[in-house]
Amino acid sequence: NDLCLDCENYFESAIYLFKNFEVHYYRPIGMSIIYGLPILFGYDNYLDLYNYVIIINILFYTGIIIYFFKICCLFFDKKKSFYFSLVLLTFFGISLHINEMLSEIPFIFFTLIAFYCLAKYYILGKTDYLFYAISLFLFTILIRPGILYFAFGIFIFYLFTIHKNWSIKRVLILIIPAVLILFQMIKMKEKYGNYTISYIDAVTYYNYLGSKAICLKYDKTLNQNSNKRADFIFSQAFKNQKNIAYQDLIYQIKNNTCYLVKAYIDDVGENTKTATSRLQNLKNIKNEKYFDLKIKLFSEITEWQNKLTTLFGLLLAIYFTITFNKHNKVVFVFALYFIYIFFISGISSTQGDRFHIVFYPIVLILLLIFLKKINNITNKYIK
Repeated sequence: NDLCLDCENYFESAIYLFKNFEVHYYRPIGMSIIYGLPILFGYDNYLDLYNYVIIINILFYTGIIIYFFKICCLFFDKKKSFYFSLVLLTFFGISLHINEMLSEIPFIFFTLIAFYCLAKYYILGKTDYLFYAISLFLFTILIRPGILYFAFGIFIFYLFTIHKNWSIKRVLILIIPAVLILFQMIKMKEKYGNYTISYIDAVTYYNYLGSKAICLKYDKTLNQNSNKRADFIFSQAFKNQKNIAYQDLIYQIKNNTCYLVKAYIDDVGENTKTATSRLQNLKNIKNEKYFDLKIKLFSEITEWQNKLTTLFGLLLAIYFTITFNKHNKVVFVFALYFIYIFFISGISSTQGDRFHIVFYPIVLILLLIFLKKINNITNKYIK
């Protein structure tokens, strides 16, 4: 399995933190902490770290299934929740990321724990769980910076509740991720020039959405292998990259609006209908007879899982958002999470199902809650 570019970035970020006490320009310290611990014990080559990552990802994947089960148990009985968890195991878009040094598996794991804590807060009324949930959402910023506005929105929304129910113990729960975020931002300022979490979002917009909008304007097809805009922005200082991307966005909003919107819609559509990209680098080293057939089969399965999960997720998110006052409030937050992830995915493309697999477990939970509601209504009228 060849080392993907993003994997290389995460490997670098771990080296930066544990060897040089520095932060990476694109990948925050959340992933460095998760994947870089073996470096403290002298295991600093890629092979050692990669073997460790697979073990950690297997544990995280097991945790994803466990916490999915625990969330289901808050809405359904244990027997049904067990069978629902088996269904999640068939979502191969998630499991195929286990052997990659990427953020998807850890991110899903921590967000599911956060949602579990939030659900416990709403269903059982235990305030400690709210503080755990907020702390975990804040920590996910250091795993996947794109979640920044959602996590910060959660914090702001519950700020009054935090103020009303604070204690030293509860404040300490929030201080831990806050200190890590401050550390990330201060080190970014010292090393690269900006108080920011990462430069990845700016570069991603510029190389993908921004570049596609320009290509559409001149009736060209975007190819990242020959993207001159990418070559240009990567040649700039990191501080300038952020400014260049911001200025480009403002310019395109004002002067290339139609094609920018078209490029965004095209990106969202592509991210919705594509199969996993994790099969592309696999090689048939043992010359297995049905290797190509297996690749094609799993590609088809992950493609349709992406299409159907996203479609159902969008419909369910709209439904639970419109009828938010008729359900437990945590279900409304589930819906907002889907909407947020779905719409921010439009800044990039050509990544297969990577942007969408992070909401698969939540969509499945929303679907099960919806079917339960339909079943209750049906039984009521039958009686």
